[in-house]
Amino acid sequence: QVLLRRRKPTKKYIRLYTINQTYNCIMWFILCIAVLCSTVSGLNNGLGIKPQMGWNAWYAFGCNVTEDLVRQVTDKFLALGLDKLGYEYINLDDCWAGGRYKNGTVYGQSPQFNSSLKPLADFVHSKNLKFGLYTDRGTETCKQRPGSFGYEVLD
Repeated sequence: QVLLRRRKPTKKYIRLYTINQTYNCIMWFILCIAVLCSTVSGLNNGLGIKPQMGWNAWYAFGCNVTEDLVRQVTDKFLALGLDKLGYEYINLDDCWAGGRYKNGTVYGQSPQFNSSLKPLADFVHSKNLKFGLYTDRGTETCKQRPGSFGYEVLD
């Protein structure tokens, strides 16, 4: 039986190993300092300072949303002072569209939206909020309402 003896490291090996370890530590230190000191630059155009915040009808009501409900929510939104906290959007998600007229213009689902959507949008805008409407880039939305494919300019 041959016993394998471990050779004692030479001074040259120890010196190289120590230099290599020191070099690795210095490089990691420099990398960490570079990451910590780096800055993020972007356009100074006022965009992206805060996320877009608002209310979306889908999360609370799904397809059970009406024009009156959106008006009530808009008023409650302001009564709670959410606009002062940076919330600025009132968004109608799927199910608001009823179809398209012969000229291609989309109209609101009846009886949920008795008037056209313009008076509702004007109401939201009169409260200094932004009004959003969901659509789909395909021919239909998830709930089989008219999508915007082929009507992008008109919509």
